[in-house]
Amino acid sequence: MDGFKDRSATARAFYVLYDGKEMKHFDSTVDGTIVKTPRGANGFGWNPIFEVKGLGKTYAEMTDEEWSVYGARVIAIEKIKSYLDKQQA
Repeated sequence: MDGFKDRSATARAFYVLYDGKEMKHFDSTVDGTIVKTPRGANGFGWNPIFEVKGLGKTYAEMTDEEWSVYGARVIAIEKIKSYLDKQQA
């Protein structure tokens, strides 16, 4: 990313649930930036370079509690859980 002025990025998770009849889509997005130097030891892949907008931490620097609020995959999975809970009610 050297030479790029705009380092904005979006983390996106997308899941599909198929019930045998139809597909339901669940997604989430988290805005952030790509940092110049990797930070943190948690997670994998691009977690040390993606800083969540407004938090000032990369995914790799987050606590489990922060991950449960800002993790794109967690947010999308919570949407699936909410959908399934409504189906069982």
